[in-house]
Amino acid sequence: MKHALFFVVFLFMGVIMVKIASAQLPLETLKTFTLPCGLKVIFQKNDSAKVVAIQIWVKTGSAYEEREKAGISHFIEHMVFKGTKHYPSGEIAKIIERHGGSINAYTSFDYTVYHVVMPSPAWEVGLDVLADMVKNAIFDKKELEQERKVILEEIRKDHDSPYFVLSNTLFSTAYKVYPYRRPVIGWEKTVNALTRNELLQYYHNFYQPKNMVISIVGNVKEEDIKNALNKLFPKDHFVLPSVSFPKELSQRQMRLKILKRSFKETYMALAFPIPSCGTKEAHAFDVLSQILGGGESSRLTVALKLKKPVVHSISTYAFTPKGPGLFVIYVVLEEKNIREALKEIFQQIEEIKQNGVLGRELEKAKLNVEADFIYDQETMEGWARTLGMFEVVEGDARRCEKYLFDIKSVDVKRIKEVAKRFLVPNYLSLVIILPKEANLNLTKEDIYALWPRYVKKEKIVKKKIKKIIFKNGITLLIKENHHLPTFAVSAVFLGGLRVETKKTNGICNFVSKMLMRGTKTHSAIELANKIESMAGEVDTFCGWNTFGI
Repeated sequence: MKHALFFVVFLFMGVIMVKIASAQLPLETLKTFTLPCGLKVIFQKNDSAKVVAIQIWVKTGSAYEEREKAGISHFIEHMVFKGTKHYPSGEIAKIIERHGGSINAYTSFDYTVYHVVMPSPAWEVGLDVLADMVKNAIFDKKELEQERKVILEEIRKDHDSPYFVLSNTLFSTAYKVYPYRRPVIGWEKTVNALTRNELLQYYHNFYQPKNMVISIVGNVKEEDIKNALNKLFPKDHFVLPSVSFPKELSQRQMRLKILKRSFKETYMALAFPIPSCGTKEAHAFDVLSQILGGGESSRLTVALKLKKPVVHSISTYAFTPKGPGLFVIYVVLEEKNIREALKEIFQQIEEIKQNGVLGRELEKAKLNVEADFIYDQETMEGWARTLGMFEVVEGDARRCEKYLFDIKSVDVKRIKEVAKRFLVPNYLSLVIILPKEANLNLTKEDIYALWPRYVKKEKIVKKKIKKIIFKNGITLLIKENHHLPTFAVSAVFLGGLRVETKKTNGICNFVSKMLMRGTKTHSAIELANKIESMAGEVDTFCGWNTFGI
């Protein structure tokens, strides 16, 4: 009875999950409008709980910074909590918490976000605090120097984190010119050099209503929201600074970076360049990531952790921001297992490129991607975050619904196509962080050799094919390739299906098979022995236009 009950509950939960994953997002009541000052507002009334989530998304992050000012966006995020025109230092968090709310912020590559969740009776307090932070931060000199010390300590602590070092090194290796190659937090040198005037100038340049999106979800009226926002954000006439982004260089060969640090384990990251958000390729990689490394039943986890304990952990994710993206694989393992792990990872990728994925495997992956996306919207805060992100990154909050449709439309063919197009050895960036006492000898050539059925293209100018025509009419084509100590030869004859008649159909295939059945000087067994004694192999073929051996 207990087993039967468990099965019923499990089945019921499965039905719930499917319904959640295939549900429609609540966009019918979504309102978007732009204030006279240029501030874009996304609003949805939700009376399911007496709370309101308010988020201000500023369209600037570390990707918008000059190299010598790396970390300035993150520095400003810290400073707006350290005193504004109407809220002195130390009071911002206190006043929010006093009204039963919570407040926080984060900086990313493409945006900086300030967010509160408030009981609905106190929503105006939360909005007023956020507005003052993004409009009237004072950048007190004493607070600035204190906060500089805090950020520098953050940077030092980050260097003690294997995942920070791994991710940071991977991005600086995979991106050569695009600003995603720099850490969001900046470097000690740049953070130390930033002046109050530079912080203020950057703040006034980018923290303008026309460069912001405010996302509000909760138990509040639209009319009240509009009235409050128009008072807090009067019309302005500031001109936004022009920002241009360099085009990332096309990758032509593998990139390898091996570091040694005082960590106990070995950390490894692989990355392949992929398109940015909103593309069909990006959606396919979201699904492929689930197939390869999403959960205990994913291909890489099963192959490298469950069937054989080669790695301690392995995961994948598709990084698809506004700019160029990456498909990333993270691995924690022992140094001695690096080659075996890489070989299996490459084998799994090649398997998908050659044979695709199973239908049930694809459906499970899509269901999980859809469900994860829906689960993120279960709270007011989660829904406000999704709407803000799609508005800022893809230019339209309503595209979140299209994302679900695009995930559902991913098929086996598209998975194979993106794997073949993007997951190739020459596009690989590989970072390995070893313990200090490790003694690994691994070259690019070693890694190329681990990729199944792959022959690396020669770097040097390709050698021309030499053509010789003998007096008897035979044409000989020769191309030297000294990459491996092997030799290959084909004898090709004109013929094939195109020269056959209805009566002789199949004769070329018959003749090609007979080429290995013995000659005037060697029997079929002798031919087989001679070839196999040299570790060789031979076969015949027949096609539309030719046949041979």
